[in-house]
Amino acid sequence: MEVKCRLNGENIILRGEPTDRLRDVLYNTGCYSVRDSDDAEGFAGSDTVIFNGQLKYSNFILLYQAEGADIKTAESLLVKGELNYVQKAMVAAGIVQSAYNAPAAALILTWLLEKHPNPTREQIKDVLTGIFIRDAGYEHYYLAVKLACELRDQGEFKTEIAPSFRPQLDIIGKPAGKIDGAALVSGEPVFVEDKVPANAWCLHVLRSPFASAYIKSIDTSEAEKLDGVAAIITAENCPDVYYMQAGQGTPEPSPHDRRLFNRKVRHVGDRVAGIVARTPEIADKAASLIKVEYEPTEAVFTVEEAMAPGAPLVHNGPVQYNAGAPDDLEAYNKLQGDPREGKVVYQFPLHADIHKNIAASNKGGIGDMEKGFAEADAIVERTYQTSQIQHTPLEPHVCYAHVESGRLVLNCATQVPYHVRRIVSWVCGIPENKIHVIKERVGGGYGSKQDILVEELTGYAAWITKKPVYYRNTRAEEFYANSTRHPMRVHVKMGGKKDGTITALFMEVCANTGPYGNHCLTVPMNSCSKTMPLFKVDNMAYDLKVYYTNTPPAGAYQGYGTPKGTYGIMMAMAELADKLGVDYRTMVEKNHVEEGYMLEILKGLGEGREGAVVPVGSCGLDEAIEQGCDMIDWAFARGWDKENGGMLYYTDVYNKPVQEYWHNMKFWWPHDEALIAMTLAYKLTGEERYAIRHDMVRNWAFSHFQDVQHGDWFGYLNKDGSRANTLKGSLWKSFFHHPRAMWCCAHYCGAI
Repeated sequence: MEVKCRLNGENIILRGEPTDRLRDVLYNTGCYSVRDSDDAEGFAGSDTVIFNGQLKYSNFILLYQAEGADIKTAESLLVKGELNYVQKAMVAAGIVQSAYNAPAAALILTWLLEKHPNPTREQIKDVLTGIFIRDAGYEHYYLAVKLACELRDQGEFKTEIAPSFRPQLDIIGKPAGKIDGAALVSGEPVFVEDKVPANAWCLHVLRSPFASAYIKSIDTSEAEKLDGVAAIITAENCPDVYYMQAGQGTPEPSPHDRRLFNRKVRHVGDRVAGIVARTPEIADKAASLIKVEYEPTEAVFTVEEAMAPGAPLVHNGPVQYNAGAPDDLEAYNKLQGDPREGKVVYQFPLHADIHKNIAASNKGGIGDMEKGFAEADAIVERTYQTSQIQHTPLEPHVCYAHVESGRLVLNCATQVPYHVRRIVSWVCGIPENKIHVIKERVGGGYGSKQDILVEELTGYAAWITKKPVYYRNTRAEEFYANSTRHPMRVHVKMGGKKDGTITALFMEVCANTGPYGNHCLTVPMNSCSKTMPLFKVDNMAYDLKVYYTNTPPAGAYQGYGTPKGTYGIMMAMAELADKLGVDYRTMVEKNHVEEGYMLEILKGLGEGREGAVVPVGSCGLDEAIEQGCDMIDWAFARGWDKENGGMLYYTDVYNKPVQEYWHNMKFWWPHDEALIAMTLAYKLTGEERYAIRHDMVRNWAFSHFQDVQHGDWFGYLNKDGSRANTLKGSLWKSFFHHPRAMWCCAHYCGAI
């Protein structure tokens, strides 16, 4: 079918089947900005176009509906090859990061500014609900719109984007846009999918419906007969190479506990077969013809289930050590189960015990714990639990591989190209110098693309077939087949004296690594090794165990384990301070490490090897508190309405007139946040001016915002304090700011 329409200002003929999605057709014409980040389900918005003057998802438009239409993509924004004013503002505002949806965002904001030259924050927020924002918050987009308006109307940015420092230098200390920002925001072909040729073959993975099962038999004969099927890879014909998918270090402190395909599947979505086919349709058909007979086995899904006596074992094959094998290894391996289990290979001892579902463990400490707790005037003992979380990058895991002049070339969206090369070398059995990894732009990773989750299979498929092979996870596969954050149970026991001195600190961490041990030692260890050294405590100990389960695998994740331990220690310390009747700030200052302090605890916090004592550099806590108080002083001096009382919503630092009526209004939530800021500043410094300001804000807010009859606060007041309307705070903010302010102030004052 031929469809005549107007695309980006030019008359054009689009060709395809009547029911083809317009997005696919546009992308194939070279409109790379129109990317499919949500499997055509319409929640991410990267496929947004202007269709007959309206914002539409091109995935939801069929080709035949485009007859006579006027269509604009982000490519239309370029003016003589230069970015338009919105795109330049986005780059300047720093919101072009992974940039998978940046072109669509630029198109949306340009459309908004054409209709509303000076849009309100509500109008900006409303139009952005059509696109999934993963790289920045709305505040950055509000700034981008403000900058765009300045550039449009005045020819330059007037608003300070970021503070400058180091005036003697030209580059360092100066705000600068992302070097490749122009390419990213304009939709240039910078991602893996943009580099895939039309003749690329498709890789489809058949996945397990069971959390734990042996593969009794697999019959691929009917699938192999299909025209357009180049190869079907299973446990029966894949390399007998055990490896791990973690891209971290070498030697890698993660067990080599999987093959490309295993004879035992260990989670829902585990690999069963890989099909290389001419088209996705042929691959899907081939997958439906593969006959698999499973022998389901009992599974474990939590740390508690995995550690229970007699629990089903996730791995129960022979264990191999490349260094440091224990003396009883031969006897240990006699306990192995079904031959289909496969094996687990350790590069060096990780204190593992697969017969107890322990993938790795470590323990250590300094001082005398019994003595430390005996000296304490009070003890707090608490347990904190974190959950399993997906990374949700807008660009799913993707790889394109082909053989060129006898060398395997991989275009990858990876955070660890050299680890990709090394692991693909192991799996394929070819030298590293025969592998060329091209790290394309990563459309969001957040740790998950530090794991090699698709590259080794795609590379092997291309190597054995000698065909160009493209693989892209579906959005569903992102959730059940890829790495997640390690769920952790952090148990903290802390004792202290009445003067605020911590006498003993014990941490017990139990982590869930899923069925394979990617990063299974380092990430959980960080919950201890990146937190305990922050405090000068003579008696400290930790006990870490990482368990195999049949949940989706875990791996690298933002923060890399540290936030879990930090949260546990700081929450326990706050509770201990209350129990001792000690000011929380005083307790933190008394126990935090200082410059020159020798960290003895680091002797036991190495990754499988003894650590070393390290002196402390500056931690900068006093400077941070001082700077925070300066910011509060600056904001209060300019934000407090000296004539009418209350905190202004906006104020111009150059005393220029406001531009919108609501700039002069009084909103409920700045008063809530001011109450928290003044209370915390007073608690941290003891300076009376913060207590006085707290009372000023509180007395004015409660006398003007409070709804005495019905409860809660009204949301919007005029400058003189009169009520602008009868609305309370918005649904998505009121139940955050106000209860939080009341709780925080009461907590800081010792009422809770």
